[in-house]
Amino acid sequence: MRVTEELVHEHEVIKRLLGLLETACRRLDDGKEVDMDFFHGSVSFLRQFADTCHHGKEEKVLFPELERVGVPVDGGPIGQMLTEHERGRKLIAAIEDGADHHRLTQIKEAARSYVNMLRDHIVKENEVLFPLADKLMIEEKGEKVIAEFERIEVDVMGEGAHEKLLGELDRLADYMK
Repeated sequence: MRVTEELVHEHEVIKRLLGLLETACRRLDDGKEVDMDFFHGSVSFLRQFADTCHHGKEEKVLFPELERVGVPVDGGPIGQMLTEHERGRKLIAAIEDGADHHRLTQIKEAARSYVNMLRDHIVKENEVLFPLADKLMIEEKGEKVIAEFERIEVDVMGEGAHEKLLGELDRLADYMK
């Protein structure tokens, strides 16, 4: 198993939600209603799945391990990813604020910025950073990283959290049917 295999799989789940956000924005452009619960649910999903779980694994486990084996943070790919994680958090907060106050233009602008930024971010990780990580992580270090990913899922997210969040993603998809 590659060290980053789980992270790549999580990217696919995140991209599914990004597609739903795009659909919701198109509906708003067309003058159709979108339940604000969809945006609140999307924000909750992104905070739990994309940020706490996925970015948590990267920031608490993968990036520090890459730094230990010589990948620079400042001026390197890790620093760029951390900057984008922070930008994503601000955009998620803007989506939430827009949904709280029923500001459709704010929701659309923040959601579209988030979708574009995160799609680009995923490409950089999948095509540059993760192959580098897989190359640099020798077997022992790789096993340690994978074990830490599992610990985050259980200790930080809670037993069965992934399954619950995938169910929540299915519920959010129902809004767009």
